[in-house]
Amino acid sequence: MSALLGTVQRFWDWQWKVHYSAKRFLLFRSSAVNESGPGPGSKDLSEGAPAKAGGSVPPPSKAKEGGPKPYSKRNMIGLIGGIVVLIIGLAMPAPQSMNRVAGKMAIEKAAPEVLKAGVEANVLALNKKGKVKEVTDPAAFLEWTKKAQPKVYAATRASAKAMKNCLAVMFIMVIWWICESVPWGVAALLPVAIFPLAGVANAAKASAPYANKTIILFIAAFFIAEAMLKWNFHRRVALFIVDKIGASPKRIVLGFMVACAFLSMWISNTATAMMMMPMALAVILHTVEVGKRLQEQGQLKGVNFTAGAYIFGSCLMLGIAYSSNSGGMGTLIGTPPNLIYAGQLQLMFPGAPKVDFARWLVIGVPLAWITTIGLWALLVFWLRRPEIKELPGGPQLIKEERAKMGPWGKGEKAVGIIFLITALAWIFSGEKKIGETTIYGLQTIFPWIDDSTIAVFMAVALFCIPVSLEKNDFALTWDWAIKIPWGIVLLFGGGFSLAAAISSTGAGTWVGNQLAGLANWPLLWLMFAVAAVVAALSTVATNTAVTAVFMPILGTMALATSFDPRFLMILGCLAAQCAYALPVATTGNAICFGSGYIDMVDMVKVGIVCSIVAIIIAVFGSLVFMGPAFGVSPSVVPPWMTGG
Repeated sequence: MSALLGTVQRFWDWQWKVHYSAKRFLLFRSSAVNESGPGPGSKDLSEGAPAKAGGSVPPPSKAKEGGPKPYSKRNMIGLIGGIVVLIIGLAMPAPQSMNRVAGKMAIEKAAPEVLKAGVEANVLALNKKGKVKEVTDPAAFLEWTKKAQPKVYAATRASAKAMKNCLAVMFIMVIWWICESVPWGVAALLPVAIFPLAGVANAAKASAPYANKTIILFIAAFFIAEAMLKWNFHRRVALFIVDKIGASPKRIVLGFMVACAFLSMWISNTATAMMMMPMALAVILHTVEVGKRLQEQGQLKGVNFTAGAYIFGSCLMLGIAYSSNSGGMGTLIGTPPNLIYAGQLQLMFPGAPKVDFARWLVIGVPLAWITTIGLWALLVFWLRRPEIKELPGGPQLIKEERAKMGPWGKGEKAVGIIFLITALAWIFSGEKKIGETTIYGLQTIFPWIDDSTIAVFMAVALFCIPVSLEKNDFALTWDWAIKIPWGIVLLFGGGFSLAAAISSTGAGTWVGNQLAGLANWPLLWLMFAVAAVVAALSTVATNTAVTAVFMPILGTMALATSFDPRFLMILGCLAAQCAYALPVATTGNAICFGSGYIDMVDMVKVGIVCSIVAIIIAVFGSLVFMGPAFGVSPSVVPPWMTGG
């Protein structure tokens, strides 16, 4: 046994050595951010000489390694525990309740005479349209289909098995991500490796989400960020932001979070995080650069500027990730879950009042800003209190550094123009309806374009803009582009693959159905239970998919109670946006995690606390603001709920 553990130890030592060697390139920092200096191409800066305006800096080079990260007990427990959980999950039989969901999926497309026979056998219930409403008795349903409909029986058993196996893979992925038992990108590849073997999805379906349009958006936006680093555009932006906001770390975090929250009310959370992350990273790199220089002079002792350990860096990145998500609550068009709720309410209850833009503002704006400010206070005063009271060097040094930057160079101008055009195109990409007013966007002219289309177009343009033909130098070159965080790209691809399987197998519906027994709980406790389950599931699946699954379930639960279904449906919609504990929970989390300044364990610890606080705000905020917004009262059952 000891020999086996020794072999495993040596293997993982080697793997972590390779992982951390690559990580110096893949994350948005160079050797300077770790041991040798402040950031990509900033060697001269660390020696006191500012980069010349318009001058391209060389791509990051490999720094000396201090040895591989020791494989800890937590890593080993996660590795073995995850495998054990997977084996148990794959080996155990599917719960009988899964057959209820699987049976409905298997028989809902059957011929009308088959459905009629199922009703006569007391194993099916149909709705008014003659469609399958539910499988009333899973055990009896299996016995009936085994004799009368063997194909449906086989499909039901296979679907239930796929549900169960999908959740088993989800658990090992979560365990390995949290415990960092293997590199994150490796854990993210488990769906491709296991789903086809476990009957969850074939290889094509398991692999397709890794080329999702959002993944392409990530890659292109990271290319644009690399161009900023190449020309030190990020440094100029950082100095400007810090000069205007002030040198207080808490004020800087607040400024970024307010900007993110406001933007995400009107554009996608992903685009917001994509725009703000490079600017925040520029501020962090500036503080690392100047801070290390001051440490050499005997100042700032005890401050660890290493990525992952630098508290101000992680605080700022987490603030951007969280606020780009919480701001989406503010408007009906802020995030897909809001629109899904509005559509599902009309679909389930045709007589219900329409959810319009103005009414949503009454509940959305207060909750968005209360959540954003609350999360800011949690981060800067408790969970990730910055270890520096003022940015290194203070206001005077910042003004001096801005003066040293000199006039804008050709490369900086090219990158700045591309970034500005990209941001404006993202903001005005789609039509926006505010009340009776329609603001037309690019999609009015080009209906097939997407945020990813814009990002890729602009990224390609950077490769085509010459800065110096004599030196064969362009606004972005491939030796810089390949430094993007490919591991994070894989990580989010794995999250998409898992989310797609949770939806397609019916695993999400099964989890939702387990809430049916809570329908008799008091309203407040029921709201907390619903919010906790929805937020937890949104941590490992996209909030859009979770909202789509839970809206009909929550609406159906309301039919068995004596309160307005909008209480649970709106809460479920808001709770799906309170998932902060993992990089795969939201695109904002993944983007900011890719900066390298957020440690996985810290993200989980801080994210769980912030999710709990956000859920509390969502529950009590819903109770307070639903009445003014939609005229909802806990003690009044609306007549349209029962078709009256």
